Amino acid sequence: MNAHATIGHNGPPEEIDPLADLTKSIEDAYGEAKVWLDGEAVANQDQADALHVIFTSLDDAYKLAESTRKELKQPHMDAAAAVDGVYSPLRDKADKARNAVKLAIQRWNDHLAEIAEIEAARIRKEAEDAEALAQKQRDEALAANNLTAIEEAEQQFDNAVTLAAMAKKVEKAPTVTRAGGGRGIGKVPMHWVGRIGEGQADRKACLQHYMVAQRDELTVWLQSQVDKDVRAGVRVIPGCSIKEEKRA
Repeated sequence: MNAHATIGHNGPPEEIDPLADLTKSIEDAYGEAKVWLDGEAVANQDQADALHVIFTSLDDAYKLAESTRKELKQPHMDAAAAVDGVYSPLRDKADKARNAVKLAIQRWNDHLAEIAEIEAARIRKEAEDAEALAQKQRDEALAANNLTAIEEAEQQFDNAVTLAAMAKKVEKAPTVTRAGGGRGIGKVPMHWVGRIGEGQADRKACLQHYMVAQRDELTVWLQSQVDKDVRAGVRVIPGCSIKEEKRA
């Protein structure tokens, strides 16, 4: 007899660990099944009866493990359902608004991309026209052996190259609105915008600034405007000499 179970003993009962007991019963039954299932078929009724006892032990252990699993898991499932009930509607509401904002931003991005493509196409057309005109002028200048005309044609080629570069720059310019931190579409970021003032003094000051800061680029652009106006029939442009020249 166990010494702890003698008459008059008032000590607490031994603690029972259900998981340890279940684990031991399954391991024992599993070990017995492994011994019996050695690759040989059942040869007689005694072996079948022994296997039936092992099966009953394993079946009882399986049912106990499954019922215990469900019982212990249920409070967690109830808690998870309660959390979902509170936070899922909030998440879904935020997601609905987020998708709507994302769509609005995407439509704006598409609009910007369309504008950029139209502007790039316009500049490309100007570049192609300028190159074709320069080629024609150079051919005529070479045929006439006119050095001045050859220089003017070369200037036209430079103008065409500048316009082509401008078209590529417009095509590559980013038009997609993104949030900070590289997270893609999100809140519209703040950015710096420069606009020329509406007054004549403002335009004059801006022009004087770029006459110094970007003199060559400004000269090329001004020359392209002069060439376009002269081809259109304009004969008086301030600061320009317009004359008729003979060409072969």
